[in-house]
Amino acid sequence: MKNLNKISTIILCKLLDNMGDHSALSIENPPHLTLTLEEVQRGIYLSKIPDGVLATLYSLRQSYIDLDEKEVVETEMYFAISGYGTSRQGDKMPLLAVPYCYQSNRLNRKETSMWLSDRRRPSIAPKKQEEHVRIAEEWFENIFAEGYLDALI
Repeated sequence: MKNLNKISTIILCKLLDNMGDHSALSIENPPHLTLTLEEVQRGIYLSKIPDGVLATLYSLRQSYIDLDEKEVVETEMYFAISGYGTSRQGDKMPLLAVPYCYQSNRLNRKETSMWLSDRRRPSIAPKKQEEHVRIAEEWFENIFAEGYLDALI
């Protein structure tokens, strides 16, 4: 299982920090698409069960509203994030941010690289998961370059 690099992790944490106690964060940044980070599910194991690493799943997507007032998702990636905040004992845990699913409507592409369940360890396609990390890191570079973090202020 491959983790995001430090820069991408910092950008993701900045988005999570701005999400606060809410289940979603939406950033308008004209002329770019709307960026939305949304919590999908809690309590997914990324390692041994039952005392393993628990993660929360998030969706990060870029979308726009069409003429029928429906959201059209251009690009979406799902992440399993563990260690954001503190552990049960109150100690800081290392942050693990793992992309596991990628979808691009522009490229007509949807891929999963890690299959997750709340009752068993994940199954991983290592080469595909490495590719998803590369795509995510490029995307976070673009998120920064296009000023989404500045739009939070």
